Amino acid sequence: MTERADAVRIVEDELERDHRAHVALGVARPARDVIVHVVEHEPAWMVFVQSEEYARTGDVSAMLVGHGPYLVDRVDGGLHPVGPLSARGRGRTTTAAGSAGCRSAPPWRNSTTG
Repeated sequence: MTERADAVRIVEDELERDHRAHVALGVARPARDVIVHVVEHEPAWMVFVQSEEYARTGDVSAMLVGHGPYLVDRVDGGLHPVGPLSARGRGRTTTAAGSAGCRSAPPWRNSTTG
């Protein structure tokens, strides 16, 4: 069973990989992304991230927009990014809870138009 601390570590590792990939590509990124909130659900942990600057200052011009939380499967620790509409219960979800935890759906299933 994946505990809260494990879920946080899994997402922090993913954020670090993402940051390093952007640095390697020469993309200017003014701040790192950080975890700002973790919510426990039956099949998975919902881990919300935001820019480090916004988390530190509350300056809305530094906010990340258009992204959703990460789901960390409580059974196997699998990491699943979720779109913002799916996270709020609208549109189609990008994951489906199953008896063995959360499984990723194909990317074309993330459409909000049907």
